[in-house]
Amino acid sequence: MDLKEIISISGRPGLYKVVARSTKNFIVESIDDQKTRLSVNATQQVAVLDEITVYTNSEDNLPLKTVFENMEKKRNDGPIPSAKDNPVDIREFFNFAAPGYDQERVYISDMKKMLKWFEIIYPEQQATEPVKKEAKSGPKPAKKAKS
Repeated sequence: MDLKEIISISGRPGLYKVVARSTKNFIVESIDDQKTRLSVNATQQVAVLDEITVYTNSEDNLPLKTVFENMEKKRNDGPIPSAKDNPVDIREFFNFAAPGYDQERVYISDMKKMLKWFEIIYPEQQATEPVKKEAKSGPKPAKKAKS
């Protein structure tokens, strides 16, 4: 999914996809099962996910897209921690997902938020097997007529 059209709105839970724009505001739709639409005006604080970076120990910050790609690689190898897991496990995971992140400026709340966003944008594909219906031999019984 392209992160250029996905935003986070300060004070609102979840993520939103930009649907339409005008000069004074834009219309967004929530990225969940409810698909709630709302108008966002210029006074509300929004952050485009494509522009978010993670502080690192070097001069160059790490783009959120790179962090998400690293999370996807790790998820292919096995389960990744959720936002509700132990903070020690989350910090250990972020050593892989965001190598060289600044441990003084990247708080555990930021890491949990990134994990929540990752689960919203890239939901885990559940391997479900199609249910096979056994064919019954013989004709179907006739329905009783109402009189």
